[in-house]
Amino acid sequence: MMKKLAAGFRVVTFFLNNIALKYKLLMFFVCVLFFFIFTISYFTYSKSSEFVKAETSENNLLQLAATAKNIEYTLKNYNRVLNSLYIDNPFIKLLSDGQHAYDNPIDFYKAKMNIYDHIYTMLLPYDYNPKFKIYLINSTLEPDQDIFFSQEQLTSNDWFEEYPIEIRNSLKWSKAYKQNVRGVESYWISSYMPIRDSNDGSILAIVRLEFKIESLFEILERMTVKGKSKFILANSEGVILYSSEQELVTGNANEFEYLRSALNGNNGYYQTDLPASNNTVFYHKNEGTGWTLINIVSFDEIVSKTGYIRNYTALIAALSLVLALIITILYVRIVTKRIQILSAAMVRVGKGDFEITTGISGSDEIGQMNHVFLRMVMRTKNLIAQVHETEKEKYLLELKALQEQIKPHLLYNTLSAVHSMAHGIEAHEISKAIFHLTDFYKLTLSKGMDIIPIANELRHTNNYIEIIKIRFNEKYQFVQQIDPEIYDFRTPKLILQPFVENAIFHGFDCVLDREPVIELKAEKTNDAIVFYISDNSKGMDQGKIAEIYGDRCEGYAIKNIDSRLQLYYGFPYGVTIISKPDSGTVVTVKIPLLI
Repeated sequence: MMKKLAAGFRVVTFFLNNIALKYKLLMFFVCVLFFFIFTISYFTYSKSSEFVKAETSENNLLQLAATAKNIEYTLKNYNRVLNSLYIDNPFIKLLSDGQHAYDNPIDFYKAKMNIYDHIYTMLLPYDYNPKFKIYLINSTLEPDQDIFFSQEQLTSNDWFEEYPIEIRNSLKWSKAYKQNVRGVESYWISSYMPIRDSNDGSILAIVRLEFKIESLFEILERMTVKGKSKFILANSEGVILYSSEQELVTGNANEFEYLRSALNGNNGYYQTDLPASNNTVFYHKNEGTGWTLINIVSFDEIVSKTGYIRNYTALIAALSLVLALIITILYVRIVTKRIQILSAAMVRVGKGDFEITTGISGSDEIGQMNHVFLRMVMRTKNLIAQVHETEKEKYLLELKALQEQIKPHLLYNTLSAVHSMAHGIEAHEISKAIFHLTDFYKLTLSKGMDIIPIANELRHTNNYIEIIKIRFNEKYQFVQQIDPEIYDFRTPKLILQPFVENAIFHGFDCVLDREPVIELKAEKTNDAIVFYISDNSKGMDQGKIAEIYGDRCEGYAIKNIDSRLQLYYGFPYGVTIISKPDSGTVVTVKIPLLI
C-alpha cells in the first residue's frame, strides 16, 4: 500500500514539475475554492435543513393540536345539543307524562313538533346533521320510528352492551362500528345521554346522535395526503375511532408498537421505522375527551420542504465557484505575467543576450527578484568584460614571459661555451660563477614550462645567491629554512629570485651600519605553501610599497608576480609586503598546494 502511495506521489510530483506555474496556481486555487465552497455549502445546507425540519415538525405539532381542538370544539357543539335536552322541561314533561299530560291530541302533537323544531333548530348551524334518535325507556309514548324508538331497538346495538344501564349517568361516546345504510357499509360513531325524571331521577329515555365517521372527522379527511401523511384518532382505551386507513378502525392502537409511545404521552413527536421506514409520529392528547390524535408523516414529506434550500444552496455554490474561478484566473494571470516575462528574460540571458529590459515594476517579491536579476545580469556582463580583459592581460604577460625566455637563450649557450674555456685554463672562480649563471638561465627557460617543481624554483634562487656571493665577496649573509615536504609540489616559476634581488639592490642601498642578512623560509599549511623572504634592510613606508606594486618596468617586477598568481589562483593567493622604515621588510608569497 505504501509503495503504491509513494508511486502515486512521484507521478503527481513529476506532473506538477512539468507544467507551467500558472496552471499549478490555478489547480491549487480551484481545489481550495472547491473544498471551502463545498464545505460551507454542505454545512449551510445541513444546518438549514435541520432548522427547517425542526420548524416543520413544530408547525406540524401545532397544527395537530389545533386540529384536535377543532375536533373537540365540534364534539362539544354536538354535546351541547344533548345537554340542552337534559334541562328542557317541556321535553322531560313529554317523556314522563306522555300523551296523558295534554288535554287533547292537538296539544300533544304541538308539543311533539316543538321538540322536533327545537332539535333541528339546534343542529341547523352545523355543516353535518347527524341522525337524531330518542330511545324510550318507559311506555308513556309510542315509538314513531322517526325520532322515537323503543328500548328494544336500543339494546339490540352491540356498542350499547358495553355500557351497563346502571352506570349511564352522563353523556357518552361509543366506539366506532360498521353499519350498512342503503346497501353501503361505512363506519359510524354515536354520542348518547340519558334523560332522567326530574322527580325521582329515573331514566326516561336515551338520546342519541349518530355520526358517519368520515363526515364527523371531515377535517382529517381533507388533511390526509395519500402516501405521505395519515391520521389516527383513538379513545382513552386505545380503540381506534378514525383512521385514514379504514381497515384499522375499531382496532386497538396498543397492538401497534409504533403507536404505544403516542398513546402514553400528551403531545410531541418521534421518529420510527414502522409501519414503513423514515416516518415521524406526531401526537396530541385532548384533555377534555381523553382522545389521542396521531399524525404519521413520511420523513420524505418533511425533507421535501428542504428541497428548495438544497437547490438554492447548490445554485449559490455553483455561482460562487464560477465567480471565484473568474477572479482566480484574472489574479493568476496578473501574478504569473511578470513571472513569465522574467522567465523569458532568463532564457534570453542563458542564450548570451545581456542587452535586456523587463519592464517589471513593483516592490513585492517578484519585483525584488526582477531587481536582483537585472543587477545580476549587469554584474555578469561586467564580469565577462573583466574576464576578457584579464585573459587579454594574461596573454600579454605570458607573451612577455616568453620574450624574457627567448632573450637569455643565446646568452645561455654563450655562457656554456665560456664556462668550458674557463675550466680549461683553470680559472676556477670564473668557472664557478659562469656555472651558476648558466644553471640560472637554464632554469629560467625550464624548457618552456611555466609551472615547475618547487625544488627547481629554490635551485634557481640559490644559483642567483651564489653569483651574488662571488660578486660581493661574501658581503651578504643568506639563511634558508625550507620544509623538505614541499619539494615535490609545483609552483609558477620565477616567483622568489626577484624579491632576493630587490632586497640586495634596493633594501641595503646606502646601509653601512649593519651586516646584511636575507632569510628565505618555506612552510606547508593545510591548503597552501607560504614563502617568506625577509631582511634587516632599511625598510620602506607605505607609499614606497604602493609604488613597488605599480612598477611596470621590464623584468619580473613585484606587480608582475602578484598579477600572475592572482590570474592563476585568485584570492587569497599572491604577494604581501610588510615593511616599516628602519625595521626591515618581509615579503610573503602564497600559492596553493599543487602536485
